[in-house]
Amino acid sequence: MPRQFTYRGHSVDELKQMSMDEFIKLLPSRQRRSLLKGLTNEQRILMEHVRQSRKENASKPVPVKSHVRDMIVIPEMLGLTLQLHSGKEYVAIDIKPEMIGHFVGEFAITSENSRLRTRRLFMEHRGSALRGQACTFLSSRLDPGSLIVSNQEISPFSEAVFRSSLRTGRLRTYLVFSAE
Repeated sequence: MPRQFTYRGHSVDELKQMSMDEFIKLLPSRQRRSLLKGLTNEQRILMEHVRQSRKENASKPVPVKSHVRDMIVIPEMLGLTLQLHSGKEYVAIDIKPEMIGHFVGEFAITSENSRLRTRRLFMEHRGSALRGQACTFLSSRLDPGSLIVSNQEISPFSEAVFRSSLRTGRLRTYLVFSAE
């Protein structure tokens, strides 16, 4: 039998039946103090949209779009899909019991790891412009794991520039393509 989720000794059903004041007493101090001050206007509007979404479609609520990242996940929001703005696009977040007491903004990442960005851009570029070309790693010329973006032979001068930029940290990942 799977383990049932509890928040500070209370099941999800108990949390949903609690009044807001009883639930606030269970939260950590920062979240408790934030909710005791009351909801901001943006947070009130978000909660109205959540309630309206639940009322219209009880089986599967319609996703609610929002920019409010400082809203604390409360039991009333469980099972809902929020589309939270990450600064560039809306990220879909399914509200689960484990998220209770956390800020909604914690689950919509606003920045991307530079290594992942480079890898993603490489895959997009490779998929469109470089079909049929093989990737060659110049581990003998450069430090292990570094690559150079180029479709031509690398001159000794450019190799020195690449090595110096590696040392200073200005460029980190290079990709080399050659038709094989």
